Amino acid sequence: MSIDEKLPPNFSKLDVALRSIGYSFEVAVADIVDNAIDAEAKHILIRFVIRRDTPLDVVIYDDGHGMTEATLREAMRFGSDVSEQIDRLGKFGLGLKLASLSQARELRVYSLKSDRLSGRGWLEEGITRGFTSSIFDEEESKRGLQQVGLDKNLRKQGTAVLWSRLYRVGLEISRQIHF
Repeated sequence: MSIDEKLPPNFSKLDVALRSIGYSFEVAVADIVDNAIDAEAKHILIRFVIRRDTPLDVVIYDDGHGMTEATLREAMRFGSDVSEQIDRLGKFGLGLKLASLSQARELRVYSLKSDRLSGRGWLEEGITRGFTSSIFDEEESKRGLQQVGLDKNLRKQGTAVLWSRLYRVGLEISRQIHF
């Protein structure tokens, strides 16, 4: 007779392994852009956020249909239950998370749908503490958008994906661009 035992992963080792998945910067950005296309975005903005002597941040904003709080929760789940539509670019529910965390220490997503702003994040300490996702209330989400200059862009609907503390592309580029 066999016995079943839940055996959760060593989260700090899993974090390192997930970050090592072979996305180039360009492919990772393209994965997020694919999500915007799936959301029927008409406009996609990619902004580099440069601050003196800190790692580079990137925000990818789209004016697609946005996500409700429940949809955003599912989108932030590893192996999320994505649509079975054959014409969708995303199929496995991993792209947003793996593409983002392959480039950045932290991922934050803010989305507006039906006049309701929702926010969630995979922050470094939450990942190593057992894959605990952060939930941002509406005020925190507004502040997050203000910090990257997008607070006026989200008018009716849309999504902003923020990669904080890039570690593959980063400080070297930011020093070259900074005046």
